Amino acid sequence: MPRNDCSMRSSDLVVLVIGMTGSGKSRFVTKLTGHDAGEGHDLQSCTISVDLYSYTENGRRIFVADTPGFNDTHRSDVEILKDVAFLLGQLHVSRVRVGGILYLQPITDNRVSGSALRTFNLLREMCGAQGATSTALVTTKWDMLQSGNDYLAACAREKELKETLSFWGSMKNAGSQVHRWLGDELSARSIVRDLIYHTATRSNSWPVHQIQSELVEENRYLGDTSAGRTLVKHYDAACHKLETELDSLRSGLHGIADVTREEFERYKADIKSELRKLQLLQKGLRVSQRDLFDCKRRQYREIYDCAAHQDHEWESEKDPNAGAAAAADKRSSSRGAERWTRAKRFLERNALPLLGLLAGVGVIVAGAVLVQPLVIIAGANICAASVAAMDWGNAGAPPAAAGQSGAEGNRGKDIISGIEGLIKAFPASPTSAWAKNCSAYGK
Repeated sequence: MPRNDCSMRSSDLVVLVIGMTGSGKSRFVTKLTGHDAGEGHDLQSCTISVDLYSYTENGRRIFVADTPGFNDTHRSDVEILKDVAFLLGQLHVSRVRVGGILYLQPITDNRVSGSALRTFNLLREMCGAQGATSTALVTTKWDMLQSGNDYLAACAREKELKETLSFWGSMKNAGSQVHRWLGDELSARSIVRDLIYHTATRSNSWPVHQIQSELVEENRYLGDTSAGRTLVKHYDAACHKLETELDSLRSGLHGIADVTREEFERYKADIKSELRKLQLLQKGLRVSQRDLFDCKRRQYREIYDCAAHQDHEWESEKDPNAGAAAAADKRSSSRGAERWTRAKRFLERNALPLLGLLAGVGVIVAGAVLVQPLVIIAGANICAASVAAMDWGNAGAPPAAAGQSGAEGNRGKDIISGIEGLIKAFPASPTSAWAKNCSAYGK
């Protein structure tokens, strides 16, 4: 067993960072956590593309999941959606609270591209009405503006983003926050602090995101979720366009008389190849949360086992031969070396508790995966005290409903009694038969 604390605590929160490739996610996470987020994404062929980090805010651990960027040249949006869906689904099954989702968009983009609109639509459908209240829409790269005119143009773009209902306006009206990240640690920490406080005080319980409910409680296939249908619709349109082009080729249109037969056949083969790729992507959406769990759990377990061996080596530094045989097996191939490197980085980032939970071997202290009612109540009290004890910075003091008194000696008791109904440690238990059984899976 690794020497690190391998258990998720009842007060722990997970924050997801989502956005397109090039939106500034890695730079944001680096400033937020103090760990270099760029290095993890250099592992191109590693099976786990979500990078995990942690930092501590006034005694509370906050785990940060840096998800792969949508519209990437190396991975399809289907694969990236699977990564995010698995992560959110497993957190829901394990009753770990999502402190919020950060969606990053560069303010330097002159227009909203089709891929940016599609990525935002995926986010909106993943969150749903309830999850929108725990989402922050963050513009990045303000610190890269070169002049006053650039700043004025950026402000105009920000205003358009917030007011356009087909883009940020819809989620802003549903309760999402809008922030500017100024490029430094202070600004990043302030955004996350405000998001967590906003999430904790908007409703009687921590929000359940729509894709969590659809996958875990309703047992839908990924392609039948609201987010999945967004991709299905996109691929259907792309397939229809290619099929139309193919029909036109067969009819002798598009100036075929001006090209050679060889060029014609090559063009037709390219269209058919693209069609097959799109059809395979659509097929990839026919997976359930259990399918995702079976696949992703093995991948996370490989990294977790590497981390355990790495930790054992650190403990056995006086005996260089200790654990060497086990380590050699993991390093015997390029893929094994990447797993080993990623495991080491997860250890250095103190992300082992969340990694273990995703691998199916982790538990939650003071409210384990198989939770009993009395333990949940205890967990709720712990959560209430922890949330109220945070330094909310610019967010302002907790509302009067928090029940704070002037007497420091009774502060914890007053906080717990005052906001017990406002902040609960866990969402409602998933109702599906699989969700009830899945908690014990792999133990």
